Amino acid sequence: MNVHRLPDPTGLVRRHLLHWAALQPYCVWLESCETEVDRYGQYEWILGVTRGSEPQLYLSLAELEAALVQEKDAWRFGFLGYELKSEIEPRLQTELPSSVNFPKMGLFNADLVVTKLRGSKEIVFECGWSEDLLDAILKVQPTKAGVTGFSGFTSNFTESEYCATVSELRNHIREGDVYEINLAQCFSAKAKIESPVALYENLIAISPVPFAGYCKWENLHLICASPERFLRLHQHQLITQPIKGTTSRGNSPEQDAQMAFHLRNSIKEQAENVMIVDLSRNDLNRSCEVGTVEVPHLFEVQTFPQVHHLVSTITGRKRLDVSAVQAIRNTFPPGSMTGAPKVRACELIAQYERLSRGVYSGSLGYFAANGDFDWNVVIRSLVYDANSGQMSYHVGGAITWDSDPAAEYAETLLKAKAIAGLF
Repeated sequence: MNVHRLPDPTGLVRRHLLHWAALQPYCVWLESCETEVDRYGQYEWILGVTRGSEPQLYLSLAELEAALVQEKDAWRFGFLGYELKSEIEPRLQTELPSSVNFPKMGLFNADLVVTKLRGSKEIVFECGWSEDLLDAILKVQPTKAGVTGFSGFTSNFTESEYCATVSELRNHIREGDVYEINLAQCFSAKAKIESPVALYENLIAISPVPFAGYCKWENLHLICASPERFLRLHQHQLITQPIKGTTSRGNSPEQDAQMAFHLRNSIKEQAENVMIVDLSRNDLNRSCEVGTVEVPHLFEVQTFPQVHHLVSTITGRKRLDVSAVQAIRNTFPPGSMTGAPKVRACELIAQYERLSRGVYSGSLGYFAANGDFDWNVVIRSLVYDANSGQMSYHVGGAITWDSDPAAEYAETLLKAKAIAGLF
């Protein structure tokens, strides 16, 4: 590896680097937005790019697993779409139409990887460094989003349809099919966006979060302001951190503290959260040494510009006979985005949601050269097809027997606030 360290105390190189990466056919940028709620993250930001004319791409978990065995010291970046569930569980084959057609999954071998450790004043070219490359990066001038011809967003549910569907799902819960299920609606629009990466910068300025990311996959763009980690592997320890429980911010410090207090102590929100904690513990147990799965943080309130969330942390020590890809298979899709039991919840999601989720409810992340990985949950995210001008975002929430349909609908609009505010 051609490792090179470069002082960047002002962040000047960072922004040029991001906009340069967005000119390449494939890139993934992940960052913590200088937030402090994530106690486990290693990097302030990390970038992976492939620049070759014939990049090594992986479009299935089987291809990826074979590559990780054959070439262990490569960095790989990309996304895992929600519909990848059908490769993991054959019962979950669905043929729903999609607003923006991302592949089921897509990863690439990165020939350029740049990182910035938290608290560091320098950036590190983990591989791909050259003086000529730095010159080319610094010549790229950051641009503005430049949105034109915006049609306005329309949902695939009316408010009354969404509420009626919540009632239908409560019937399934009463019948014992599931005890919690995530229901999402999809907002779609058309526009011309001159610089999707600049739109990403606008989004994280409105909504700084610990698991933000930007992905370019040829003509497809993922603009992600996620507050949630799906799965991390570091020194054989697996960590998952599902979010379940949401409330709005208050209009004053006193009201804001009261809203957070009520969220933390809400029996309904705690019940939603603990159901997914139990599911996540079971998922990790499939990959971890007996007796190592623990819940070090239960019902932790994390605060973001638009919302308070209830977050729990589950950890365990990965067994040596379980590969990195198998650990992902054992936990994907993220339980917070499906419900429980997971397979039956996914079947009902396909029955009631009308549109494919695509990359929403999936994950964006990387595999490091040392075998570690870190993946977010793709929520609070906009997807955009630069060829067609089509874009969309999903927002959803957990439905339990105690759910009030009107309140569930209002919660989806609250979660959409930052993205809707871009246009």
